[in-house]
Amino acid sequence: MLKLITSANPRNYWAYTAILCLFAGLIFSRSLYSVGLLLMAFYWFLHENKTGLWRNVWFVSMLAFAAIVPLFDVINGTSIDGSFFIKLSLPLFPLFFFSWRPGNKEITIMAMIILMVLGLTALHAVITYMADSEAANIAYGQARVMQVGLYHDHIRISVAMALSIVLAIYAAGKQTNNTLSFIFWVYGVLMILFLHVLMARTGLVVLYISLAVLVMGLMWQNHKKWVITTWAVLVVLPFAAYQLLPSFKQRIDYARYDYSYYSKMEYRTGSSDGFRFYSWMSGWDAFANQPITGVGYKGLHHVNKEWFVKHFPAIQAEEIIQPSSEFLLNAAAAGVVGLLVFMVFALAPWWDGRLRLHPIFMAVYCALAATWLFEILPENQYGIFITGFFLSWAWWVADGKEEITQH
Repeated sequence: MLKLITSANPRNYWAYTAILCLFAGLIFSRSLYSVGLLLMAFYWFLHENKTGLWRNVWFVSMLAFAAIVPLFDVINGTSIDGSFFIKLSLPLFPLFFFSWRPGNKEITIMAMIILMVLGLTALHAVITYMADSEAANIAYGQARVMQVGLYHDHIRISVAMALSIVLAIYAAGKQTNNTLSFIFWVYGVLMILFLHVLMARTGLVVLYISLAVLVMGLMWQNHKKWVITTWAVLVVLPFAAYQLLPSFKQRIDYARYDYSYYSKMEYRTGSSDGFRFYSWMSGWDAFANQPITGVGYKGLHHVNKEWFVKHFPAIQAEEIIQPSSEFLLNAAAAGVVGLLVFMVFALAPWWDGRLRLHPIFMAVYCALAATWLFEILPENQYGIFITGFFLSWAWWVADGKEEITQH
């Protein structure tokens, strides 16, 4: 173990510190996250290698994804929306990984850092939950979940936890150290259990899709029976969780109750699924009314608020949310051009055979891409971090260079 953490290249400690700050910042402090982002940016700036990314279609689409924000805000005569500065960080993640060039040992240490932070976060959440499980289960019946992290950002954290399982499986498969391999596998199993107790649905969607794709990619050619068996387990898991875990059952029952209101366009305070459903309608109306120029990213806040107030006069300001789909949001804000730019970003990996055929990359990519249909992770600071970090790590692995990189 001591031999593993002894790095021949002191630059690695810089990279590890940046990663620790990023993930600790996700849990504890936006300021700490900003420190991690700056460390990562300075690492790339000072140790820049010839990455070749500037000629890559997917990388260029990341730049365009950020660039359309000020462009269409200017076209619509508004100030520049803050999401522009958030999206500017997206290309930084692949630049960091392709400049750092981590080998298997570096990725193992990176995995240990990430799994330690997320594992301790899950442990703290479970201890808090068990301290008053009865009250916690009642809260689940009211669309609330257990406390996870300082900011209670269970959606983003659950997605990070689900993708960390893919990282743990990858790291376990690369180990010659049986103890480390065992630790990674145990982490994966316990985190799967925790995500079902937490019952953040976005995290579970990412979990199921990533594992289904990963198993198919790794085993389909020679072990079809194991693939089918694993898929069957993934199908059974939510049904078993509903019977065995009170938090899971309460959350499902609440979703059914919530549906009985928003399916009839009836306003009910605290209707989380209802507000998401209504936001899709708002986004579609904004796109239909201005399909060429959109309403602008800054203007979308105003147009969206007007739509909600018009249809639900009693709605509270904090209940109004942006169109909860990346496709709809970009179409509403930047019209057809915005939709096309995002679609290029969303679909570009399919054009690269190395990415399309790599099980680790496809597990991460397919899981995140699924969330873009009903979430807007790239529109906020932590969401863009999780999207950029895990996609970039998987991209680096899919390139196969971690096998030959020596530090």
